[in-house]
Amino acid sequence: MSPTTLTHICFFLANLQGGGAERMVANLASGLSCRDVRVDLVLASATGPYLEDLDEQVRVVDLERRSLGRSIPAFIRYLRSERPQIVVATLAYTSVGAALGHALARSDSKFFIREASTPSQRSTSSPKAFVIEVLTRAAYRYADGILAVSEGVATDLQERMAVPAAKIATLNNPVVTPDIVIKAAQDPGHRFFQEPGTPVILAAGRLHPEKGYDTLIKAFAAVRSEHRSRLIILGEGAERERLEALVSAMDLVEDVDLPGFVANPFAYMARAAVFVLASVREGLPGVLIQAMATGCPVVATDCRSGPAEVLAGGRYGTLVPVGDVDRLARAIKAVLDEPPDRESVRAGSYRYTSDRIIDDYRAYFERVLSLGPDA
Repeated sequence: MSPTTLTHICFFLANLQGGGAERMVANLASGLSCRDVRVDLVLASATGPYLEDLDEQVRVVDLERRSLGRSIPAFIRYLRSERPQIVVATLAYTSVGAALGHALARSDSKFFIREASTPSQRSTSSPKAFVIEVLTRAAYRYADGILAVSEGVATDLQERMAVPAAKIATLNNPVVTPDIVIKAAQDPGHRFFQEPGTPVILAAGRLHPEKGYDTLIKAFAAVRSEHRSRLIILGEGAERERLEALVSAMDLVEDVDLPGFVANPFAYMARAAVFVLASVREGLPGVLIQAMATGCPVVATDCRSGPAEVLAGGRYGTLVPVGDVDRLARAIKAVLDEPPDRESVRAGSYRYTSDRIIDDYRAYFERVLSLGPDA
């Protein structure tokens, strides 16, 4: 077999807990494993709901460590014994650890960082965050290439993080997988969908300040004053107590539910009247694309970066300024009053079908391998 053929790739993560980045890595691993590529998914700890979604051909390498830092020696041993052609790390902290392990192993594998967010928008307010950011920039310099999930992320890497354009490849996420249609047809089993005539507004993602859920809850209060409606926010995270307190303070307890992480958000999306992304920043918002793939009308903040790119500047959904409660409420009410054609919404997701994106990844890595070890 030609040395330029991709035959063995390693994805490195802390775990497969319920985040969008982890879901996308699981999709990438499964898609490549179905194309005659040996795929090792190396995890500091083999935990998380997305393990169940992996193709059976994906080899899960469990380093059995409680923290990413403690997994580095085991990762070094893996690299020295298995010698994958390509190593891909995702998320800032994970990428720093993977770069360190790759360097200490003196691995001849090509090393890539998949950048799933807008790096210049990351907070560096705490000492730990500042150190991680400094180390992430060092990891960017060390890596053979940076894989940006959107054009906005690629631009940010160049303009704000001083990464050379030649080192960046824009490869979208394999968001729209064949199982979405099957899962969307299932019953979500949530009580809010049992009330005929009462539209459900939906959001999904980890409960974190960057997701703008406080803005959404305040906007929902304005919507509910004119439209009998309900709000569901799927996901889990450190912001739960604060958001629940806000819901209570605004007297919305009967109309807002935060059920936590759910394995099948597509069943919710397919039945919601509108999906709302209220984020302060994004890379390529997979949940927005997934909602569109089910035909759910969408409203999103025009944050850096991703939503405007996904919605083609507003062609497939409504864009509103970040943090603008009034504009967000008005956009939601407009969708409830005049819902768009669901098939036209679905058409906006076709650019992100998994087969197309997986082929792009494979072609890119084979081009890299064709340049030889010193490229």
